[in-house]
Amino acid sequence: MANTYLKNKDLFNMLIHWRKTDEHKAGEKLAEYFYLIANNLIKKFYFTDVEKEELVQEAVLRCWEYQHKFDPNKSTSAFAYFTSTVYNVYRIHFN
Repeated sequence: MANTYLKNKDLFNMLIHWRKTDEHKAGEKLAEYFYLIANNLIKKFYFTDVEKEELVQEAVLRCWEYQHKFDPNKSTSAFAYFTSTVYNVYRIHFN
């Protein structure tokens, strides 16, 4: 992955595209976007390297599990929704 950042518009459009077409490549790209969010957010926390990769993978899995709950009719801020999802995975790990 060349980009280390993600725009809300790109994530939102890919999510809508994947829901309409169910393309395999669109799903892979969506997973990459979830990984970018999780990987960049974990830099705000202090973990060992082993814990980091496990938590990033768990966060990506949670994003994938909860992506159907994002309602594009209510909000266009998919980035905020999935960042909150990832943040909650990390927060639960600390408690």
